Amino acid sequence: VHNLEKKIDLAPRWLTIPATHAVFYGLYMATNRFQLSRPRTLPFCVSEEAIPFVGWTSYVYLTILLVLPVTMCLMPKPGFGRAVVSGMGLVALHIAIFVLFPTAYPRPTGPSGHAITDLIWKADAPANAFPSLHVAISFYLAFALVRMGRRTVGTILLAWAAVISVSTMTVKQHYALDSVAAIVIAFVASRRVRPYGTQTLS
Repeated sequence: VHNLEKKIDLAPRWLTIPATHAVFYGLYMATNRFQLSRPRTLPFCVSEEAIPFVGWTSYVYLTILLVLPVTMCLMPKPGFGRAVVSGMGLVALHIAIFVLFPTAYPRPTGPSGHAITDLIWKADAPANAFPSLHVAISFYLAFALVRMGRRTVGTILLAWAAVISVSTMTVKQHYALDSVAAIVIAFVASRRVRPYGTQTLS
């Protein structure tokens, strides 16, 4: 693992970031479409079913497409490889859960009445619900930035990650429980990221 981290530290980011994205999205879409067993639904939390569908929040939901590459670009070079490997470990854990314990959100059938949301629903099946990888990645990147010394942007991203987590429910993609579990996993995974001042260039 240490050798892999060193290689990522030394590799150009124009190569590392697209490669990381390809692995992330490839694994997610594979498990989203193909499961070993029928995905199960989970119970709603108290009053969760009262959360309304809000179509325009699909734009918030999609900001993960920008958050991921931009955050990776903002990470300092010392410790970058370790942060990437820890992040991929987080992804691997989610993928394992998706394969072994598949869950699905009882999304409304038929068109949503909002074009962007309909595109999301068409591209992303209601599987891979628990835990929310969408939320986990958002919070992990924020926690990692804070630990790596990018406190201002990391704190801003933490606030935005919270907004993203709400959007996963208003777009009817996830349960509240999915977000809670994802935040816990993200925090634990981020503890492996070296704190600012302890990183050294590989």
